Amino acid sequence: MTGRDALGPVDVDDETLAEMLAADSISESQVEDVDYGLTTLTTGERWWVSGTARQDGADIPFRLFVKVVQSALRSPAMADIPPQFHEMIAAALPWHIEPNAYRSDLSIRVPSGMRIPRAYRVAEVDDESCALWLDAVEHDESPWDLDRYRGAAAMLGRFAGSAEVAAMEPELTHPAGPQQARIYFEKRLSDQFISTYEEGGVWHHPAVAAHFDEALRGRLMSLIAAAPELIDEIEKLPLLNAHGDAAPQNLLVIPDGFCVIDWGFWCRSALGFDLSQLVYSEIDLDRSDASTFRDIQDVSLVGYREGLAESGVEIGEAELERAHTIQLAIAHGISSVPLERLGDEPTAVEASVRARSTVLKYVLDDLGL
Repeated sequence: MTGRDALGPVDVDDETLAEMLAADSISESQVEDVDYGLTTLTTGERWWVSGTARQDGADIPFRLFVKVVQSALRSPAMADIPPQFHEMIAAALPWHIEPNAYRSDLSIRVPSGMRIPRAYRVAEVDDESCALWLDAVEHDESPWDLDRYRGAAAMLGRFAGSAEVAAMEPELTHPAGPQQARIYFEKRLSDQFISTYEEGGVWHHPAVAAHFDEALRGRLMSLIAAAPELIDEIEKLPLLNAHGDAAPQNLLVIPDGFCVIDWGFWCRSALGFDLSQLVYSEIDLDRSDASTFRDIQDVSLVGYREGLAESGVEIGEAELERAHTIQLAIAHGISSVPLERLGDEPTAVEASVRARSTVLKYVLDDLGL
């Protein structure tokens, strides 16, 4: 741990920090880097700021989470991306969405079972970055079971159908939401995955060859051919509220439900949008072998539909399943081959390829492809 000088221009003076905490003064404080293994282009530094404040003569411990939200152009990871894609990526990742969420009254509009961290301070660092001083949320980090997935899906369904959230100013949310599937397909999937598949070399990788036989490759290419019509179908679905990145690591388990973090992709999007990340992200992060995927998917569909109904949105079971399957196919099915990991030893990537190919087969079966 170090002193608050580690925060640089993000730091505030003791008087401001005490005011943020509704305290009389700050007795002591320290900073610790957050150990976070995932790369996020629009997130810069992350810190824990903790210490002791004085209020009415008593010592009060505090702990805050501080992070910098920034233009994607500032991310060191952009060095690994061809320069011709930089501006396109930055435009697709408007970094101000998350600060907007915390500046808004979203926290008092979210439905039962959901809350968002308290924002103590939201302040620009410069023209292309903003610092968020947030509540450090105490949460249950135990592994998720099926009941937890169902509860999370129900919460996301209530959020999706919330009229209170839908009434917020649309400019606060991600502008690409309604066309997200189309933009993702026409940009990243076409430029990266589809062109790689068509070149053909990827199919000779030992791990890929072991799990993507000729039949499965043909079915994957059939999905790609069908994608434009499937996207047309998605864009005819009802638009509802979506968190945009509803992976379990962003849904912190608290006693009365979930504290939902990372609001950079909050948007209006198609029915069932959040279900894709909820059910697939552990596979995407190589934390699941897909053996429980069908069970997770089944309970999540039930929970989401229950949540929608609680918000007054009645959707048929078959309609929701179809919406979810198409969006899962576009968001994760086409990108089933983990191109970013194929430089690893084949034995190290084999489990990832196996899990993704398993889910791809489920998706193709559900689509009749």
